[in-house]
Amino acid sequence: KRSAYAYRKETEYYDAYSKSYFALTEKKKGWDCMRHYEIIASGSMPYYLNPHLVPIQTMHDFPWDIVKRAMALPGVPSQ
Repeated sequence: KRSAYAYRKETEYYDAYSKSYFALTEKKKGWDCMRHYEIIASGSMPYYLNPHLVPIQTMHDFPWDIVKRAMALPGVPSQ
């Protein structure tokens, strides 16, 4: 059976984030999940495909201002 994950070891997963400026992310089972914080902790910035779809009551402690400013930097592709 094929795994849903591209990495065999957890360290490979975090290493991939640490080598990237941005990490593409979106809602999977829910908006507020550890993946978004793992991306930041690894030194990358989450890049959301549809940030306007995140309900206001969700992720209220998440650093949206920083993420949105990073997504709007010159040279960063828009959706």
